[in-house]
Amino acid sequence: MAQPNGSKSSASCSYSVADTSGKAEPPAALRISKQGPGMAVAGTPFTYLISVSNGGLGAAGSATIKDQLPAGLIYNSYTGTGWSCAASGTPALLTCTYQSAIAGGASSAPLTINVTPAASPESFENWASVDPTGGGLSSAPGATNCSHADIDSGVCAKTITALTSPTDPYLTVDISDPSPSPEPGEEVIYTVTIENEGGGDPPPNTPVYVDLPEEAIYDDGQTETENPDWDSEVSGGGAADVVCNWVGDPSDPNDTPSDIETLKVIVDVPDDVEEGTSFDAEVFADRDGDPINPVPASCIPSAELTCSESEWTLGLDGFTVTKSQPVSTLAVGKRSIYTLSISTTGTAVSTDVKDQLPDGMKLISVSSTGNSWQCATSPANLVLCNKVISSGSPEEIFVEVEVEPHINATTLTNYASEGAEGAAPEPGTECGSAIFASSA
Repeated sequence: MAQPNGSKSSASCSYSVADTSGKAEPPAALRISKQGPGMAVAGTPFTYLISVSNGGLGAAGSATIKDQLPAGLIYNSYTGTGWSCAASGTPALLTCTYQSAIAGGASSAPLTINVTPAASPESFENWASVDPTGGGLSSAPGATNCSHADIDSGVCAKTITALTSPTDPYLTVDISDPSPSPEPGEEVIYTVTIENEGGGDPPPNTPVYVDLPEEAIYDDGQTETENPDWDSEVSGGGAADVVCNWVGDPSDPNDTPSDIETLKVIVDVPDDVEEGTSFDAEVFADRDGDPINPVPASCIPSAELTCSESEWTLGLDGFTVTKSQPVSTLAVGKRSIYTLSISTTGTAVSTDVKDQLPDGMKLISVSSTGNSWQCATSPANLVLCNKVISSGSPEEIFVEVEVEPHINATTLTNYASEGAEGAAPEPGTECGSAIFASSA
């Protein structure tokens, strides 16, 4: 089982333990995603969109999800090719089964749930969950039965929908990771996006609060928003360091933000900041565009508050490498392919990837998507690949191997690592044990 390292670090390691008998079947790993509107009007139906994806290598024969509607949401109907749903209780608990197989890397057909909100409560928190193996679920999803780990792994998902009138604004904010990757003495930019999903306009002086990294250098002359419709000022209270206010057209008191506004907040990185220093930022706004007092110390979105956060470690370009189970299953004398999935949160980073094949495993070939990676091998069965990559969709390298006839082991462990050019650790037990608490 591949063990991904999902944190941002200067290097990342992964390994795969595989049976050499040719009999083991790779597992499925189902994840659920759920989308719904940020706002709704009482008595007006709306829909949730649910899909299930399989991040494993093995196929799931079917998928079962549960969707616990909160009090105040009335279940109307469902639609979805291959789906069957049954509702029980009040508020309704939906149990839905996808009747078709979901192959590794594939997704189900979408499932649409139609509901109507009552006049209360003010917001609806809706939970859904999936059995990652494709089996059934015994408990209803919710804050009690879904942990943070369940949310991170895709076993559970939730949406929050607030009641509003057709004339109310409903803001959402987002903050990007810093660009370019922060370096001592350099300037970086955070991009803040404000979107109004409501039917009404926010007030002309709508404030957006940006909590910048403690180490960032900023003052009236060093913080800019690069958008003439917004001004900025350094805040001395609460958690916010910079408050950006909509100013628009000073001659028009009714001038308000458009449906989508973008700010670029510019800060400097100190010359003496050390590698490994946290360089995190958050942005907050009131859903109606009103002032917030006090500004929260951490980002927890709600029906009244919208927020977003960027987590970054200075000088570390957020490398992540994961290594799949081999396809086909390992067997003596047979060929199989490992897939390395490589990503970084940095920009234009020269990246090394190392794959240490174990004794008894012979390298057949190395390829990559578009053959864009430069790869070489050593007599010690070490594969080394290099490419300049940036944040975005993961890159993939395919390593074709063959189990040699003299092998006596029943399992083979294959290690891989990723890091900046010249800084990728040697893949092996020390690389893995520093990151992973358990083996497959």
